[in-house]
Amino acid sequence: MANEENFKTSSLIVATSYLQTVLAVDDQLGFGQINNFPDDEIPSDDMDSSASDPGDGFGNQDATDNTPPKVEFSHYLDYQMLANSFSEMGLICSGLKPDFSDDYDKCIYNIYKTAKNADLAILDWEMEKQKDGSAARAVINELAKSDCKEGGRLRLVVIYTGVPEVHFNKDIVDVLANNLKDSIAQFDDFSINVKLNEIDLVKNGNSCGWRVVVLSKNSIEPDKLPERVVNEFVELTSGMLSNSALTCVAEIRDKTHNLLFKYNKKLDFAFISHVLGVMSLPESRPNTHNVAFDYTVDLISEEIRAILQTSEKLKDSISERNLTEWPKHINSGNDDKFKINFGNDNKELDNDELSELLALNSHHNYDQTLTDLGITPSKFKKGAISLRLGEEQDNFMMNLSSLEQTRRNVKLYNSQLPVSLKQGTVVECGNDLYVCVQPLCDSLRLKVETDFIFIKSTYEDGSKKFNSVIESDNGFLKMLFVPNFIVKSFSFYPDKGRGEVLSEFIENNHFFTSSAYHCHEGVPEVMKFKWLGELKSSVSQSLSNSVASQLLRVGLDTNEWLRLHSR
Repeated sequence: MANEENFKTSSLIVATSYLQTVLAVDDQLGFGQINNFPDDEIPSDDMDSSASDPGDGFGNQDATDNTPPKVEFSHYLDYQMLANSFSEMGLICSGLKPDFSDDYDKCIYNIYKTAKNADLAILDWEMEKQKDGSAARAVINELAKSDCKEGGRLRLVVIYTGVPEVHFNKDIVDVLANNLKDSIAQFDDFSINVKLNEIDLVKNGNSCGWRVVVLSKNSIEPDKLPERVVNEFVELTSGMLSNSALTCVAEIRDKTHNLLFKYNKKLDFAFISHVLGVMSLPESRPNTHNVAFDYTVDLISEEIRAILQTSEKLKDSISERNLTEWPKHINSGNDDKFKINFGNDNKELDNDELSELLALNSHHNYDQTLTDLGITPSKFKKGAISLRLGEEQDNFMMNLSSLEQTRRNVKLYNSQLPVSLKQGTVVECGNDLYVCVQPLCDSLRLKVETDFIFIKSTYEDGSKKFNSVIESDNGFLKMLFVPNFIVKSFSFYPDKGRGEVLSEFIENNHFFTSSAYHCHEGVPEVMKFKWLGELKSSVSQSLSNSVASQLLRVGLDTNEWLRLHSR
């Protein structure tokens, strides 16, 4: 239990270092505790909350007016108390008291836009005259649609309401869940998972860190709400890589102003000089803006990389302590066994056994510990290792492999803007998969029809042998590139304005169309290549180097006796 708490504490530290902004939206928002009013002046629950308020916009009356605020006692939210409590955690809490009397749709849009940019959003359920949650539902529906369109994102929305808790599931959770199902119906990968007092958005059956939680104003005071909300956020994010990702973003946020100080506007003279230098060369002039863009991306991204590589917080997020505490955190009830597969063998381990295995950091006791756990060291070292808990989780291994190798893919790229054909581009033509290995310098500043070099994946369905993975509309695609590459060449016309080969957006997909006709079943036709994504530069460069080394091999007609002795 102690280890589980230690991991949670570490996750809490990571979360609070990341979180910065909170939005609280409530029509009963005000400064000061309502119970400070004399007993005979406490407003009743049946008081008309829609009455005009000539005060400061937060429910407070003019200083010369001693009339108590016209608010519903059980629905009142003390913004000052809430903001102070969040400030103790280093978070900025903005309060918004909506006015739906003028332009309802505009008010909903403004709340949605602000909530979308906030790290955490807190919404009242009954903010309109009808008191049916229509405003909160409209905002949450828009957030869900926007997040699904982006392919999913981390999101926590808290409904903080004075509605009695006995009505939470029937009057709030069920109603909101039905609305959300309709709102995201167009996104096939996403669905709704309803639990007690909360709703999760899931992608392909797996939680994607998107949740709506319903909390009661009657049981949680405003000064206690921040701690509860942050703990709810930690429930969504506490994991090894998720903590590391949050730490990365927090470090970049923390160093943003240092970065801006370093790359200040005085450097514009040097930068514009570089742009003018590019313009001075006739062959690069048409692509000046693209060259400037790539230069800027490389410059800033390397600076960010340097920040992360020297981050002590990031190192701590994946420390040995956190690694060894992880099993007890992820399997806190110790109800299931971890199943570790290595090659054709497998072994079940409990929390303590897996922690012991993760704690091994020396050769002195490694083999002996494996043997004590019932694992053959020689088999463990040679076989591909995968870890499971409960259900089969092969897709998680595929997902990590895809993230490791690809910059972007068709699953996450939702723009209709064209993509360019260059080194690392993965395309599909019929049942064949190809990766472009054209040198980057030969993919730019094109003026005429140009041949592009591709290598073909030789992966066969059902085979266990593959060395590349990319996520597509139809799941994860495996690719295999072997030393004896199948090299293909296809020609394309460049875009006259940009000097690059650009895709066409056809039926929700990006396609590259070859310029030359190729025979297909005896009929000449142009070939269309569906864009699937792009490999990371290091991966694509490795493939290109392998192709080059194969082409540069020198064959010698050596006598057999000498050849055999060289092995």
